[in-house]
Amino acid sequence: MKQVQTEIMADIRQIYGRNQAEKRQISGRYFINILKKYGRNMAGLL
Repeated sequence: MKQVQTEIMADIRQIYGRNQAEKRQISGRYFINILKKYGRNMAGLL
């Protein structure tokens, strides 16, 4: 579980930059991509 959360945050930082990721400002489109990549349960980690 923790490993998946780390991977999600790494993906977010890669796209939005560290500060944006820490503020958890995620666009709707990217959030949908998270759902597709990790599944609905994994998206709950955000």
